[in-house]
Amino acid sequence: MAKGSRKGGGAKTTAARPSSTVAKPKGLKPESARKLQTGLYLSKARQVNAKLANRPDMAQVNIKGRFTGQAGKRYDAALSQTARAVEAAQRAALMKPKAQVKAERAARAEAKKIAAAAKPKRVRTPQSLRMSRAKQVQKRRGISMNPAGWRPEAAGRMAANAQRTQERALAFYGAGRR
Repeated sequence: MAKGSRKGGGAKTTAARPSSTVAKPKGLKPESARKLQTGLYLSKARQVNAKLANRPDMAQVNIKGRFTGQAGKRYDAALSQTARAVEAAQRAALMKPKAQVKAERAARAEAKKIAAAAKPKRVRTPQSLRMSRAKQVQKRRGISMNPAGWRPEAAGRMAANAQRTQERALAFYGAGRR
């Protein structure tokens, strides 16, 4: 017979013992720490939101030379008029025929191309790039550095060889050969 099984089968039942106390209503039972923390956090967030909602918009408060009264009304009217004009221009742009939109785009691209062609461009040849690279390497190798663990005589020999190689490279590139 398997461990834990009973002869008659089924789960073992225990008789319910009557408790000597009456169950408390939910409001009187202690709340779990997590629920309590969440509640406190939410109430704090609600407080902050309510506080911010009652304040004036900081962008409006910080506008320099903010107008009040009649001048303020004129200023607001001018702003809303400008906004309406921008919206109208956007709406008009959306209502253009496709052919017109394509023509305008092509004209802009052509103007951009003409402006780019008018601007002189600096062209580096592969030869000039190789020359400048060789000069950079020569300058870098000219700075003597002796890292720890290097034998000074070996480092000197290596620096001399590198210097010779760079001079030969510069001479080669300077001669105009490929």
